[in-house]
Amino acid sequence: MTENKPNSKGELLKEFFSFYVYFDFTRVICPLTAAAIPRKEFFSKEENFKFKMNSVCIQDPLCLTHNVADLVDYRCCKKLSTELLVAAKIFEDSDLLIPSPESWGIINLFETPPKFSLSNVISSKAISFIVPLLSKSVDGNISNNERISVSSEILLQILQHAFLFSCKSLEKNTILDLLEKQDALILKQKMEFEAAAKIKLEMRQFRQSLRKKSEPDIECKLNNPNNVPEESILQQFLKLNEENKLVFCTECKVSKNIWRCRDLVRLDSSHDSKNILDREHCISVHIAKQIDPEQKIEPFIFLFECYVSRNIPETLLINVRPHKKVNFNPILGIFLKQYIVKIMNCINNG
Repeated sequence: MTENKPNSKGELLKEFFSFYVYFDFTRVICPLTAAAIPRKEFFSKEENFKFKMNSVCIQDPLCLTHNVADLVDYRCCKKLSTELLVAAKIFEDSDLLIPSPESWGIINLFETPPKFSLSNVISSKAISFIVPLLSKSVDGNISNNERISVSSEILLQILQHAFLFSCKSLEKNTILDLLEKQDALILKQKMEFEAAAKIKLEMRQFRQSLRKKSEPDIECKLNNPNNVPEESILQQFLKLNEENKLVFCTECKVSKNIWRCRDLVRLDSSHDSKNILDREHCISVHIAKQIDPEQKIEPFIFLFECYVSRNIPETLLINVRPHKKVNFNPILGIFLKQYIVKIMNCINNG
């Protein structure tokens, strides 16, 4: 994808975290050849038989049979992934890169704002962002009357063609039924959490009574990151429809993690003449082929809503929310927010 180079240290840092939040750490990182090779392919070569496999594999450029990360355990690898996710989410907020009396830029990595705590990042129930209305299509210029219809059509092509998502258009009544079920799922999870917290509290009180210690009563504080919001999911949807005009809503099914190592894919010159959607499609197909067929990936289903924004002219408002799960996949959320906007801007810039 052709883009302007980052022109500030903050943007470079943002690109760094964006790159590694999509990185597939199951691959073997080879600094000598600047490659990240799938493990199955790497260990199929006889010269790599002595290489020690671990949670993270980084080949020593001076001693190719040595894994410089052989002491990094799974817990550290998991911690790294979560910290990268939080950092990417922080730098996704462009306002944090603007100098201000409050914490800004890299300082937020050390003094993480509460709204970017890991519990908040992974417990998002919906993600919203805006995309620019197109002034042209991949085939050429369009009239003002066509901008909304062409932009919405391109969005669907991005989801289905460029990202390989399975999409099914939904009528409003179907959407309302699905959101009612989603509210019921959230309520059920909340009740299960409260029941588990109550049992835990009773066990603590029972153990204290056995010790016969005069300790102050313990208050049961349910610090549940998945609390049902004041407005239900259905109410939020109806409010969005009152404030904006719904263009379409589609149910998307993601069965392949096509964001993994996406920036590492380099297409040959034969793809230069293709439009941006076809090039992104080729990248997605390439990534999908590299996924180990034995690796089971649970499909993730979400609703993709597109609105004409009444508050911000020349834009479409995108709202995505999970279906049959309580929380939205945070990495998928960052990917959609980043890449859809990039592709739309790329089409506009010709």
